[in-house]
Amino acid sequence: MPSALSSVLIPLVEAEWTGMLEGLAPFFRERRYSAGAIIFRKGALAHSIYLITSGEVTLWAPKLDSDGGASAENTHLGRRLVRYVNGGIFGELDFFLRHARSFTAVASSHDTVLQVLTRDALQSMQSQAPQLAAALEHALLKYLSFQVNAKLGLSDGVRDVAN
Repeated sequence: MPSALSSVLIPLVEAEWTGMLEGLAPFFRERRYSAGAIIFRKGALAHSIYLITSGEVTLWAPKLDSDGGASAENTHLGRRLVRYVNGGIFGELDFFLRHARSFTAVASSHDTVLQVLTRDALQSMQSQAPQLAAALEHALLKYLSFQVNAKLGLSDGVRDVAN
């Protein structure tokens, strides 16, 4: 039976790579959060990618004050951007773009379990197990492609632009 981490990634990799996914475990760290716990805040350094193996996470844009700036109080309770559940991946865009976090991430269920990949761990994987790193990067790229297609309403991934 595949691990929780492998189960998240199996649908995202080529069939010939599924057997190697168990090799990812040493590079990830499991983190558990209770409902309401802040995983990271907007503006923090993006040094990790997160895969949800149990529970759910909500991403929040900061509440804007009357001047259009971010409110200093309860910034994580601003506008809800998206809610991710088991199998969701988040934090990857700011991580790969090397930007500060664009939103605040909050555990929104009891016993949310995340698999966390840091930049240092990814670099170790790339040097120690390059095929494994390539499989993971392929899975993340595929996941991002699915997310873009969903946002654009492209069920089959192809649609003409109407002028």
